[in-house]
Amino acid sequence: MKKITLLISGLVLSTIVSTTSAQQLPNIGFENWKTACGNSDQIDGNGVATARQRPGVEPTDWNGSNVRQVVGLEAKNDKLVTQASGYSGNSGNSVCLTNIKVGMNLGIVFIGDEAPGYITFGTPWVYASKTLEECDGGTYGGLNFAYSPDAVSAYFKRTATNPSEKSYVIAYLWNGTFESKVGKKGAANGDKNDVDRAVLASANIKEIPSATAVAGNGNLVAYCNHSFTSTTNNDWQELTIPLTYKTTSTDPSKMNIIICAGDYWNRNNLTENTRLYVDDVKYLYYSRLSSLSVGGYNVPLKDGVYDYVAYDAVNPTDPEYTFLGGAPTKTVTWSND
Repeated sequence: MKKITLLISGLVLSTIVSTTSAQQLPNIGFENWKTACGNSDQIDGNGVATARQRPGVEPTDWNGSNVRQVVGLEAKNDKLVTQASGYSGNSGNSVCLTNIKVGMNLGIVFIGDEAPGYITFGTPWVYASKTLEECDGGTYGGLNFAYSPDAVSAYFKRTATNPSEKSYVIAYLWNGTFESKVGKKGAANGDKNDVDRAVLASANIKEIPSATAVAGNGNLVAYCNHSFTSTTNNDWQELTIPLTYKTTSTDPSKMNIIICAGDYWNRNNLTENTRLYVDDVKYLYYSRLSSLSVGGYNVPLKDGVYDYVAYDAVNPTDPEYTFLGGAPTKTVTWSND
């Protein structure tokens, strides 16, 4: 019997959360807040975008879905994205996302529809109309980002009047540029690059609305499109959501995250006052193996253990191993004695 010692030097058998600012999300705990919100784009019937400053407040580095739009009269609501207390044991801040019906009160009749409470690194856009079936919205753009995380992690607390309604955590990393149209549902004619549904089109996720005239040289690298309908006891719960890598042959150069209280992809499913609290949104970078074998012997893995002894009746072969997580930038070194 030949004794083989595998030295997994350079490989930490535990989950590593990078603290390098370039590799991590900005303002992950929502401790910092803007004194004035950024702009969202309202698309008109000719496809022209008008930038309108959102009311209320929102977390620094993020953009929220607070509403300021004009369809004859101006409609405003600053309650879709608000500041709240942090998760249990955390004395800091969190963000509260709420679905709210937004529109115009014409005295005896209210013309409007549910709007989703969400935050994103991209820019929200909306097509608003008195004909509700024509209304649409979403997000385009994101942040420059050249790293390959394995998962998204955050704390959530969800309360909802409709327990079947979904909340969403959406993340996607890509390179190049996706060209597509936004605007009136069914007749979009405004040009925007890197629209959420266009970037994710090649992932073939059925619930995502089809993008109009996707072109350009964009390449989806990794994504998640995670939905959930509750958190434990309607209280804070930490969720870890893995990213699916569509390709490992190219690195991303951009990324975006969207977190929505309600059904981000289908506004007909939004329910009034569905509320989602969010805290500590971060990327996870795994640096551990999910399996290891040598000479046909499967090595049981343990967190925090880096040296393993296996036995082989013949000459040792190179170890076979798989990594936890889908990111491609990992290596393992080994030796035998």
